[in-house]
Amino acid sequence: MIRAILFLATFALVALGSKQQPIVGGSPKRIVAVGDFHGDMPQVKKVLRMAGIVDKDLQWVGGDASFVHTGDVVDRGPDTIQLFQLLQRLYNESQNPTATHSVYPLLGNHEIMNLSGDLRYVTEEDYASFGGRNQRKQAWSESGWIGKLLMNTLSNVTLELDGTVFVHGGITPDWARLGVDGMNKQVRDAMQRKSWRDPIFGGDGPFWYRGYALDREAVVCKELKKALKYLGAKRMVIGHTPQYENGQILSRCNGSVFVIDVGISSAYGANCAALEIVGDTVTALYCINGKPDQARRVDLTPKRSNVQGRLRLVRIIVLLQIS
Repeated sequence: MIRAILFLATFALVALGSKQQPIVGGSPKRIVAVGDFHGDMPQVKKVLRMAGIVDKDLQWVGGDASFVHTGDVVDRGPDTIQLFQLLQRLYNESQNPTATHSVYPLLGNHEIMNLSGDLRYVTEEDYASFGGRNQRKQAWSESGWIGKLLMNTLSNVTLELDGTVFVHGGITPDWARLGVDGMNKQVRDAMQRKSWRDPIFGGDGPFWYRGYALDREAVVCKELKKALKYLGAKRMVIGHTPQYENGQILSRCNGSVFVIDVGISSAYGANCAALEIVGDTVTALYCINGKPDQARRVDLTPKRSNVQGRLRLVRIIVLLQIS
């Protein structure tokens, strides 16, 4: 009996050391997430081409991948119209019954700012691209094409795919209790009522919260763990807080949260990065000078420690040997 238990314990030790790859629908699906665009079409084209989502003509080449944009299409740059037209087209194409890919543009705080009339970061070049301030105001109204698009179609703040939650700023435990559907419903309801003071648009809401990107890990990692538990997810991917000093995707809390706003826009340094997730493998993709269709790949997959489990099994073996 003791020998059998020892054998099982040894087998368990080996199993703990092996990497398990979850299978979803037969095989893990490729997910590509990109952070804040901020009005810079040339840079967005560069990033999406590098990540294998579109070609040089901005046509979809991503196969059956899922593409997620975590919000902030607008402000700081001149290309609002072009960027929303691109997202609208890619999204509409993904809704074709024969399409195998998915496109998920999420709302950011700057979309909410523009819908609510807060235009402090709009550039003169952006106004000019609409033909003037009045024309831009009309396009963003509830009867305008951008207003209708954001309030009726691309109206989600968060999304869960294969165990990963995507959001613009971050989801605290208080908001996580609502779940993905609950948060999205509250956003849509508030936008329809034009209730821009709704708490979901506040500083600790999913559009503006920066704690997971900036606060001490000793504090926020515990909060993140609670939020992920409520959401039934293993990791969170956020934008909003630009990593423009080094242009690198930031991993925190042992790979439980990834900050993917690297400052793509020229207003933030024209950096170039995307995040790829396939099952439990997480990879940062960076542009290579002179090779627009290739990416420099950096493995960000968290290194899961099985030390505690191994120690427990060792204790069992020792106890059995001395008993």
